[in-house]
Amino acid sequence: MRLFYYGTWLTGLLSLVSILTVYGSNRSILRDLKRIPVVKNKWLQNYLQEYQEHLKNSTVIHNPAVYMTRRMRGRKIGRIPVRKMKVFSWMTFVLSFLCMGAGVWKIQRTGMEMIRIVPSRREVPALAFLAVTGIGLGIVNLLFRVLLSTGYQEEMIETNILDYMENRNREVLKTNVKQNVREFSARQQAARKMSRRAKNRAKVKEQKIQEPSVSWQKEERAGNNGNQEQQVKAVEARIRETAATDDRYRHFLDEEEEKIVKDVIQEFLK
Repeated sequence: MRLFYYGTWLTGLLSLVSILTVYGSNRSILRDLKRIPVVKNKWLQNYLQEYQEHLKNSTVIHNPAVYMTRRMRGRKIGRIPVRKMKVFSWMTFVLSFLCMGAGVWKIQRTGMEMIRIVPSRREVPALAFLAVTGIGLGIVNLLFRVLLSTGYQEEMIETNILDYMENRNREVLKTNVKQNVREFSARQQAARKMSRRAKNRAKVKEQKIQEPSVSWQKEERAGNNGNQEQQVKAVEARIRETAATDDRYRHFLDEEEEKIVKDVIQEFLK
C-alpha cells in the first residue's frame, strides 16, 4: 500500500518539476530575446551564431517558419531535449493517477481501512488519504500547466525570433544596397576619370600627328611663296625686255605701271 502512496507522490512531483523546468528555460529565452546580442541561454547563443553564419555566407532561408520549428524541436535543456521532457511530464502525470487507482483497487481488495504516515506515525483512513493525495496532486499539476502555459511561451519565442530574423534581413539588405550603390558610383567615377585620361591622350596623339602635317604645310606654303616670287620676277623681266624692244609697251617701264603689272601677275598666279 505504501508503494502506491509514495509512487503517486513521486510521479506527481516529477511531473510538476519537469514542467517547471521547461517553463524556466522558455522564460530565460524570452528574457534574452529582449537583450540581443547579450545572450546567456546556450541554445539561443548557438541559434544566433548559426544564423549569423548564414548571413555571412549569403545563404537564403526560403521558409523561416519551418526553419524555426525544426530548431525548436532540437532544443535541449542540458542534455535532455525539451520535447522528451514534456512527454516525460505528461507520462509521470498519468502514472500518478495510475498509482492512485492501483492503490484504491488494492485497498478495496484487502479491506485496509487505516494507513500510518511515516513522519508523524499517525493513522489516517487509507482510501480517503490516497484519493485526496492523488487528486490534489493532479489538480495542482493541471493548474500549473494552465497558468504557466509553456505552449504560449514557445509561440512567443518563435514569433520574436522570426521578427528578429526579418529585421536582420532588412538591415543586411540595406547595407548590401548601400554597398552596391557606392561601388557603382565608384565605378562611374573611375570610368569618367579613364575617359578623361583617354580623351587627353587622344588629343596629345592628334597634336603629335598634326604637328608634322602643319609644319609640312608651312614649308609648302613658304615654297609656293618663293616660287611665286620667282615667277613674278621672271614675267617682269620678260615684260621689260619686250617694252625695251617694242615702242608699244614702253609705258610698262614706268613705276606706277610696273606696280600694277606686279599686282595683276600675282593675282593671276594665285
